[in-house]
Amino acid sequence: MFLSSRRPQVDAFSYYLIKGIVRVSPKPAHGTWKDTVHMNALLKLLIREGQFHTGKHFVYTSGRHGEVYVNLRFLDTPNFENDIRLHSYSLLLQALKAMKPDFTRPIVVVGVETLGAKMARYSVEEYNRRHSTRIRFAVLEANKHEDGSKSFVWSSKNPAINHLLQEDTQVIWMDDLLNTASTLKRTRQIIETFAPIMTVAVLFDRRSFSVESLHVPFTVSLIKRPIETFDPEVNPCPFCRASIPVVTNLGHGANWKKSNPAYKGGFEEV
Repeated sequence: MFLSSRRPQVDAFSYYLIKGIVRVSPKPAHGTWKDTVHMNALLKLLIREGQFHTGKHFVYTSGRHGEVYVNLRFLDTPNFENDIRLHSYSLLLQALKAMKPDFTRPIVVVGVETLGAKMARYSVEEYNRRHSTRIRFAVLEANKHEDGSKSFVWSSKNPAINHLLQEDTQVIWMDDLLNTASTLKRTRQIIETFAPIMTVAVLFDRRSFSVESLHVPFTVSLIKRPIETFDPEVNPCPFCRASIPVVTNLGHGANWKKSNPAYKGGFEEV
């Protein structure tokens, strides 16, 4: 936990090594001292592209504060289309392996706008290109309201939902990030009007609560690691107490600055 503004800064690899997300193998019983780093491809990509930040004071979409910021939105650009295609397809395979679906019944991947929608489409396209069994996808679009809240509706580009989602449909809910599960909660009622969600599939699962509270049979991810966060409205935030500057060019620090312009720790960009 961040307790001092003098805390030594660490690079992304070192942070993950300390936290146990990556590991360096010990000396093999039979062999050499050559170390092997075990880290999945998505994590390597995040670190290589500088989209993983640590040791700073960030404000998240949920309004909570923390010292880790992972930006997955950079994948939503033309330069990384192949990457998001392959990672989404890999995620879909994990979901299918976990849920062991009945392939005689329909399977639909529901993606949430914007990156989740692309993930659903790409994963299904890649799967159908490689397999004889056909999977379909649907997209939920976000409507933003003046008060900053969101509501979700089925995209007009979907096939007729009452034909696509039926009582025996096996639904995979797909998005880039699982944090507070607020998006899942807001979209669940819309989806389960037609069919229950069998699996939640995300690129990065950083939730700090138990999987049982999701009330979903299966949860899969490419990266799974709880990230400690703090709600300054409920409990004292150690970063605020230590007057650590809030980062304004990542996450929702800029919005928080508007509401807290006199914050004594000040603000910064990274």
